[in-house]
Amino acid sequence: MNREPNSQQTDLTAELAQAARALSEIELIRSHPADTQALLPDLRTAIDSLKQVSAQLSWWYNRSIRGNDYAADVGADTAVEDAAAQLLAASRFLSAARDAVGAAEEATGEVRWKRRRSTPTSHTDQ
Repeated sequence: MNREPNSQQTDLTAELAQAARALSEIELIRSHPADTQALLPDLRTAIDSLKQVSAQLSWWYNRSIRGNDYAADVGADTAVEDAAAQLLAASRFLSAARDAVGAAEEATGEVRWKRRRSTPTSHTDQ
């Protein structure tokens, strides 16, 4: 079954948001650093993909300025220009975030992590 591109984009964006929320809710503090280091390459790739999407959206908004793709209401041109600029800024910030995660990955690549001993905890999770 072929879905409309906009429907696919909306579905993928919703799935991405859900996956990112789930990742952010994982209690990494209970993990050992050696176990979480494997997250860095995929995190860097995900950030790079988000950078690409925000750059593409910025390009699209820039292309659509002057009412070619929307009703030219009062302030619409300014709103579209602002959206394009904000998306470009987001792309640049994501580029910096991707580079920072890559640097963290590289910096910790040579670390020989010590394993923690498992110790029973006296509290229960709620």
